[in-house]
Amino acid sequence: MGARCCKPEMEARQNTSSLGRQEEKSLHGYEILGQIGEGCYGRVMKGVKGDQLVVIKVVEKRYLLDERDALEEVEILKTAEHPNVVRFIEFIEEADRFIIVLENLEGGELFDRVAMVGNFVEDDARKVMKSLLDVLAYMHARDVVHRDIKPENLFLVDPHDSTNIKVADFGHARRLDGFKETRCRGNPGTLAPEMLLREPYGTQVDMWSAGCVMFVLLGGYEPFYDRSARNLVRKVRSL
Repeated sequence: MGARCCKPEMEARQNTSSLGRQEEKSLHGYEILGQIGEGCYGRVMKGVKGDQLVVIKVVEKRYLLDERDALEEVEILKTAEHPNVVRFIEFIEEADRFIIVLENLEGGELFDRVAMVGNFVEDDARKVMKSLLDVLAYMHARDVVHRDIKPENLFLVDPHDSTNIKVADFGHARRLDGFKETRCRGNPGTLAPEMLLREPYGTQVDMWSAGCVMFVLLGGYEPFYDRSARNLVRKVRSL
């Protein structure tokens, strides 16, 4: 599944479904193998340099509310030293976009694996949740909140192992430095109510999202769902 934006945030920017750039064959020495996703801010492509397969995240500056958000993602990834966090490789800035190169994870999204198997047995779900909670403990100890924990942002390292995951997509992550945040970021179906209410929040909101991930793993479906993003936000805010 592609990245989904928080509804209030989407209303603040133009639609990004047409990025207006010709298909690229190479990018800063990386051969582009194809596009694998498109989100609120740009595209995600698979590339290769030598024998190294990579994921290339291209962030269009014109769609960012604040360019510092993308730069903060880079700084968080560059300094992260955890076996269950996607590995940062390279950062390139162009006049109109940022390019973030990350390790390629062969297993795909955890969301797709759940969709394929229906739901996880408890032992496999426990292993996934342990890895996720280890990452959150590591990040929260450094006063970093991810703000977009969901099955689509958890990737399997090996296509033959449903429990070895890495946390990816730190595009909404923020270093709080002791302060509270109020901005709404991420997918409303997995966001804590205080985020949708625009109340001050801290790293605890990631724990709500982690609970939503556990629900999906064991149940095989999302705890909050509605075809209307507005109704979905209303459901979560009413809790």
